[in-house]
Amino acid sequence: MSDANAALVLVVDDDVPIRRFLRAGLESAGYRLIEAGTAPTRCARPRPDRRT
Repeated sequence: MSDANAALVLVVDDDVPIRRFLRAGLESAGYRLIEAGTAPTRCARPRPDRRT
């Protein structure tokens, strides 16, 4: 699989050693990675009920 066609994985973890471990394993398996130390606040909140 070429880099352009490699699956993209989002890793979100506030523990840097865990992110390094995941990066090493996933990149060696041919994945592309995006890392984040924390999830955006918007993603952490529950979605509001939509009532009509």
